[in-house]
Order: sequence, then structure tokens, then C-alpha cells
Amino acid sequence: MNHLSDRDLQDEIIRYLTEPAARAVPTTALVPEQAARAAHFARFLARRFYRDRLGRSFRYSAMLANGNDHRAIEVVDAEEFNRVVSREAMGSLAAAQRIGTLAVEHLTGLRGEAWWPALLDY
Repeated sequence: MNHLSDRDLQDEIIRYLTEPAARAVPTTALVPEQAARAAHFARFLARRFYRDRLGRSFRYSAMLANGNDHRAIEVVDAEEFNRVVSREAMGSLAAAQRIGTLAVEHLTGLRGEAWWPALLDY
């Protein structure tokens, strides 16, 4: 039987929580029930992580949305967001680009001014 050190166990669990590829293969660190709970927790972590990042990144566009109820953080509740976080590692450039694109698409039609898409792209 392979015995992991505490540090190795922590690293394996962190990888399991942040990398979809790690969740795709059985882990020796968790029994199946724990793995299912960890996968659910991984989705929760991703929503919290990206909700915070989107809130910070689109803070100024939210202030300029003239009271419109659309906010960039709403994309974390979309099915496409779930697909992204089930394929890309949390915090990766690929995930950030895809989720940022979702946010921009979500906010694009809120204002008609020519500068609005440039602000969202920024």
C-alpha cells in the first residue's frame, strides 16, 4: 500500500479540487464518497473564486451599467461556466480567458455607446 506523507496528501487533494483532470481519475487519497463530496466542493470553490475575480475585474463596468441588473458575476451560475470549470484548471489562463469572454458577452448589450465594448475588453 502506498502511504502518502501529510504534505503529499495535501498536494493531491488540492490538485483534486483545482484540476478537472485530477478528478477524472480515481485518487488514492479519498474514498469514493469523499471524492464525490470533494468534486462538489471543487465546483463551489470555483464559483467563489471566479465570482470574486469577476467582481474585481468588472467593478467599473458595473458602476456604469446605469442600474441595470446585469452583472459579470452572474456568469458563475450559467451552464457554460460549469462546462468551463469542468474542463480547465481553476486559476489557469485558459479558464480566465473563457470566463472573461462569457462575462463580456453577458454585458455587451447593456449600453449603446462606442466605448462600452472597449471598457469590457479592458
